[in-house]
Amino acid sequence: MPSDEPAAAVRGIVFRPQRYTLEALHQDEPRPPQRHEDGRLTYAFRGGESLVLRRLLEDHGYLPSPTADADLVWSSGHVGPETLLSLPRHAKVNHFPRSGVITRKDLLVRTIAMLRARCGRAAYEYLPLSFVLPADAAACTAAMGRDGGATWIAKPIASSQGRGISLLGSSAKLPVGEDCVVSRYVARPLLIDGYKFDLRLYVAVSSFEPLRAYVFEEGLCRFSTARYSDPADGGSAADADVFAHLTNYSINKRSSHFVPNADAADDGFGSKWSLSALKRCLARNGVDVAALWRRVDDLLLRTLIAAEPSVAAAGRQVGTAGGRASCFELLGFDVLIDEGLKPWLLEVNLSPSLGADTPLDLKARRAGGFRRLFPLAGGGEYLLLFAQHRPLNAALVRELDARCARAAQAEDEAEEEAADAEDAAGGAQGRGGTAGAGPRGAGPGGVEVAKESRRHLAPRDRCESIVVGQRTTGEAREAAVVSLSAE
Repeated sequence: MPSDEPAAAVRGIVFRPQRYTLEALHQDEPRPPQRHEDGRLTYAFRGGESLVLRRLLEDHGYLPSPTADADLVWSSGHVGPETLLSLPRHAKVNHFPRSGVITRKDLLVRTIAMLRARCGRAAYEYLPLSFVLPADAAACTAAMGRDGGATWIAKPIASSQGRGISLLGSSAKLPVGEDCVVSRYVARPLLIDGYKFDLRLYVAVSSFEPLRAYVFEEGLCRFSTARYSDPADGGSAADADVFAHLTNYSINKRSSHFVPNADAADDGFGSKWSLSALKRCLARNGVDVAALWRRVDDLLLRTLIAAEPSVAAAGRQVGTAGGRASCFELLGFDVLIDEGLKPWLLEVNLSPSLGADTPLDLKARRAGGFRRLFPLAGGGEYLLLFAQHRPLNAALVRELDARCARAAQAEDEAEEEAADAEDAAGGAQGRGGTAGAGPRGAGPGGVEVAKESRRHLAPRDRCESIVVGQRTTGEAREAAVVSLSAE
């Protein structure tokens, strides 16, 4: 249903002060304490401020908090366990800990590789063959040599907005001196009027354990600004026109051929369309849009399921049963559709832009609402994936507990050694002692007294990452690495 509120792409995950719920996502949470003197809730930004989001929150009655201790914390970066532990239990924060397993380019590759090894390649076939450099350099070189006609794309791990991306031919040298992901380029994308495009889709997650996810009904279709040609069809991949092969808005808006959309009512025109306009165009050209979107939803859902083991383990780490009581997430999925109408996952954005540079941007974030992605009727196939994850979940938690228990023991032993050294240094002064004195830490007559109170985080709070094993596939070694510290 259309909304008059700005940036409604986040409307569905803002809880109204009078209801104290995540609107349309949570219906069963208790009313939290009112923190402001006049009864209104407060918000705080961490790591950057969104003017659109600020306006939206204040339209809903929120007040800015002078400190980070607010009812709603909106962070532009990853949120670690220490942040969640520092917040009141009723507070809401817009990221789950360890969601970086799908929002960081390298960890996404590792996570999908691990689940392909466990569940079969066909279950996660929507991510192009990818390698993380420099660790996978040998395997990447071998794969490029086997497929001599393919083009590859290199993306720096630490960059965004299309910066540093390059196309590579099969004989090209791999990038050196920078961590990056090299993926097999999807060389036959679906074109509209000869132009390549991709989709920006917004997915809200209110819980990972159990999974509750919603996809925004509207979205954006972003076009390249030069006509597409396959890099393998003559010429060099290195010489390919960046405006033909990259659809990033931040890149193409600098092109002299970029066509802005000045009228939101004409949303099937220019270099950026609404998702609705794309669907109408596809339907006019004989595409079964409903079938295509079932495949898109499948991609979105499988990616969230891929994150579930690590996020669930992290939720247990901070005692929030998956973070449902304190976390939610708004993710930006970038999806490419090929000429065979197969959707491919390009990347997942932790903090998708909520800005509105054009009337179309504002319309795309105001129209419609969230549609439930999961749970869903007839979702037995996905329940099977969850069942296949359960041994992995248990392994993650066991290894996390063991490593953190060792870390806690080592810390306690170090404290004991330091205390013993301190006692030894002061032994000359206390030699002979006081009659009836007991051992260190004991009172008269040897009765032990309590040590000085000190706060210890739970054992799991000290553990950052684990490696759950390695498997070898027919093409390349795929390290089954799950980082639990993606901050």
